Amino acid sequence: MRRGHRILTVAAAVLMSAALAGCGAPAMPSPTDPGLETDVPAPGVAPPDALPAVGGHGGEAPGVRPRPQEQRADPDEPEAGPAPSPSAEPARPTPTPTTAPTASAAPSPSPTPPAAPRALVDLLVDAGSLPPPTWTEGTWAELAAPGSVPVGEAIPHVAVARTASAECAAAAGAVDGAASEAAMVALSTGVERGGVFNVAVLRYPSAAAAADGIAALQALATTCDGAVTESGTFAAPPVAHGAAVALESDDAALVVDAAVVGRHVVAVLHERAPAEAVALLLNEQVARLG
Repeated sequence: MRRGHRILTVAAAVLMSAALAGCGAPAMPSPTDPGLETDVPAPGVAPPDALPAVGGHGGEAPGVRPRPQEQRADPDEPEAGPAPSPSAEPARPTPTPTTAPTASAAPSPSPTPPAAPRALVDLLVDAGSLPPPTWTEGTWAELAAPGSVPVGEAIPHVAVARTASAECAAAAGAVDGAASEAAMVALSTGVERGGVFNVAVLRYPSAAAAADGIAALQALATTCDGAVTESGTFAAPPVAHGAAVALESDDAALVVDAAVVGRHVVAVLHERAPAEAVALLLNEQVARLG
């Protein structure tokens, strides 16, 4: 039984007991009191059938409701429980609290795929953006437009080393074996000797792979130093920037100076150009890549 229903039932029983105790009505003499005749009405008192109806209660005392006549219980039948109080209100179902709808978790945004890297040809140094050279009277000019080249041909020294010896070939493969893209532009500062440059850039899958590439280029210079090939003899010139390898033939030489920046290796190929020219091109190309 619900608690609210039990409280209403107890309250109704208390009210019924108070009413039967004569709340607001004179006590009637008990027929068992001594000295009273049960079949002779008291002088001046009308018999029960002659009591006028008061307030429509049909002979009931005001404020007293007739006690229901008790029925004798049959010994053969099970005793019935107490009759429900007439004043008790029927139990009302307790409303089930509505559960507020739980907001579903917002779907996590899908990760944005990384932007595709710009093509190397768009990142190559531009002749018009270079400051005027200080070692010659000429100006920077573009001899060949920027373009993509095969990875194995970006640095000619690597291609020549593959034909020199087994040791040189192994060192050459470690330079560009992990590179994924290469591009080159040809620049010039005039007609004098040493004024022609090729700037090549190789892209690697990571900065660590690029660092391995330039370390392999240094190893190539050491491993192949003195090796004679059809294109010239390998030499290891002093390293000014990161790695340097030379191919010398008679009175000419083709030198590569290289540096690493992030996941790129920048190589400047020249014919024994002034050191400040090589440094300028390396710095300008590194800035473009950054």
